[in-house]
Parts: sequence; C-alpha cells; structure tokens
Amino acid sequence: MTLYLGDRSGKTWGARAYDLLFALFIFLIPISQRLSAGALVLLVVVTPFAVERRKWIEGVLASWDLLVYFAVLAIGLFYSTDLPQGLRVLETSLSLLAVSFVVGFFSREIDLKTGILYPFAAGLWAAGAICLFRAGQAYFGGAGVEVFFFERFTSAIDTQPTYFAYTLIVGITAALYVLHYDERKPTVIMILTLAFLMFILLLTGGQTTFISLQMILAFFLLKFFLGERTRENMILFLLVLAMVACVFLYTFQLRTRPEFNTVRDQNDYWERSVLWESALRANRDILLGVGTGDYNLVLNEYYRDHNLGSFAARNTNAHNQYLQSYFMNGVLGLLALLLALARPLYLYARRGSPLGILMIFPFVVYGVTEVFLGRYQGVVLFAVLHQWVIARYYSEESKLFRG
Repeated sequence: MTLYLGDRSGKTWGARAYDLLFALFIFLIPISQRLSAGALVLLVVVTPFAVERRKWIEGVLASWDLLVYFAVLAIGLFYSTDLPQGLRVLETSLSLLAVSFVVGFFSREIDLKTGILYPFAAGLWAAGAICLFRAGQAYFGGAGVEVFFFERFTSAIDTQPTYFAYTLIVGITAALYVLHYDERKPTVIMILTLAFLMFILLLTGGQTTFISLQMILAFFLLKFFLGERTRENMILFLLVLAMVACVFLYTFQLRTRPEFNTVRDQNDYWERSVLWESALRANRDILLGVGTGDYNLVLNEYYRDHNLGSFAARNTNAHNQYLQSYFMNGVLGLLALLLALARPLYLYARRGSPLGILMIFPFVVYGVTEVFLGRYQGVVLFAVLHQWVIARYYSEESKLFRG
C-alpha cells in the first residue's frame, strides 16, 4: 500500500504527513543531532510504505558512489583489531545509507525553496536564536565575551562550531541562489535571513569556512559583472559586497583588538601540518590503510613515539578528510571519497549548471582542514546535499534548477 502515487496535487493525508516529516528532518539538522537522527530513522521506516518500490530502488541505485564509500569502510573492519571503534565509525556513516534511501528518490519532487530552503532556513534561525539566548544569559550572568564565539557559543545546541558554520554556508548559498535565479524580487524576510545567518557565521566560522564562503560570494559577484544589470541583481550585488566586507572587517578586528585575546585562542588558527605528516607516516599499508577501527590506536601510538603525547591524549585525528580516508582505508578509501565528491561536480559542470557545484564544492575545501565525514552532523549534511543535487540533475521539472 502506498501513501502517495502520481500527481502531487492529489496528495492523500499520508503523503502530506510524509512531506511534513521530511521537512521536520531538514528543520532539525542545524538544531539537534539526536532529534534529527530520530526523524531520519522514522523516515527510513515509513519510506517503503510512502512510495512505489521502483522509486526507492532507483533512489538507492542513484547513490552508488556513497554506497562505494560505505562499502570501503565496511571492508576496513575485516583487518581492524579495534572492532568496537570500527563499528562506531560505521554507525556514524550509516546516515549516508539512510539519507540515500530517503532523499534519493523523494528529492526529485522537492522544490528548492519550499522543500529544502525554507525548513532549513527556519532551523538555522532557531539554532542561532538558541545560541544567542544562551550566550546572552551567560554573559549577563558574569561570563566573558568569549561565550559568543566558537565552542562556547554552539554548546547550547551541542554541536561543533565548524560543522554549524558549514550548515550556515549552505543556507547562505541557497538563499543567494534563489535571489539570483528567482524571477521575483528579493523579499524582506530573505534579506533579513541572509543578514542573520551571516552574523551567526561570523561568531562560529574559522579560517576554512571563511575561505569557502568567499569563494561562494566571488561567484555571485562575477555573475553580476557578467550578467544583466537589473535592479534585483544590483540589490544582490550590494548584499554580497556587504558580506565580503563583513568577513574582512571581522577577521581584522578579531586579530587586532586586545579584548578578543581569549576569543582568538578558540579559533582554528593552529598549525595542522604535524597532524597531516603523522597520518601519512603512520600508515602501514598504502593500498588498504590501517583499518576502519584502528586509526585511533595507530595514530596515538605514533604520537607517543614522536613526542606528540598531547595529541594522543585528545585522540586527535588527521584534521584532513583526504588524509583521514587514506590513513584508514588506504588508496581505496581516498578514491572512494574523491568519487563521492567529484561525481556531482562533474555532472553539473558538464551540464553547465552552478547549483550542484555551489552546494558540493565547499566540502572540497572543508576536507583540507576537517574530517567532515567523522561526525554525524557532517555526514548528514553532505549526504542530504549530495543526494538532492544528484537527483535534481536527473530531473527536468524545476525551472529554478536550470539557472
């Protein structure tokens, strides 16, 4: 029995409930890891009853590159000695399969604005407001200004600030895309949303996230100079220009003003090259790596043997997704990662459409300094965007998609 078949204008109550559950999942991604995971599990349970079997099979098959990545991780268990750690890695990465199952077929019928952007933006608004409220409480209770920045700021939603910054960049990118390619004039709500998300990003983002953001903003600046000079495009140009100025002004103030000394210590300014070198040198098998479960054991042993005990005490990973994949699963792991990143970029470059590139390319930059597939937040965010843009590539229904 299916809850929805055919034309979306004739939805049953079950189809509407399914749409609402999907929107709730998108809404919860920036707010709560536990709640969004619960919504995802519920979606996986009801999906076989919500659509035709042919559709969800097609959705799973469309995500073959993510399946390859997960399969390489699973193979890495067979030569791991720390099986519990390997199973924890697979548990985190199971979200790739869950999202592939749910989003892979359903996203062909999701409008960018109503199905993705609006609930996601609402979730970002809620998450930012929660962080601001809790930080304000702490500040007026006697805490220092550092409660408004980085880990102290995002502790209210129990997430790492870099990952929250990723979600903010996604929201900003999607909003800018809609503003540029939508035929309607920019609304006050959209402009206020961009301003609010940018403000929260300045409080949580580090150097890597700002680099990614500047690349996104540079794209829209270039589109202005090469495109038609309409009133709407001029408004967007001024908005983007203001965002660029805010980033430079903020980073200058953060580096120079003495009252931000404690804040600077929380930023991701520290040198990562020693971690990258450690991961390269500690890998015992170029082809297969040390195993999905043994990366902590092997890397911590290397740290202790080379007078880097402070990293071992914190179980510090490679802080580079490419090196982490190579370290865990060797060349096979690195190729599987590159495949998952390159496939949507190649498809959209071949088609000449910027949407998929704008959504996925920032992860190429994130991977240089962060293991974004090492936490649930990063896995879910990447999987949702990857599956959505892949499915939209094969769909010809959305005018907005063909920007």
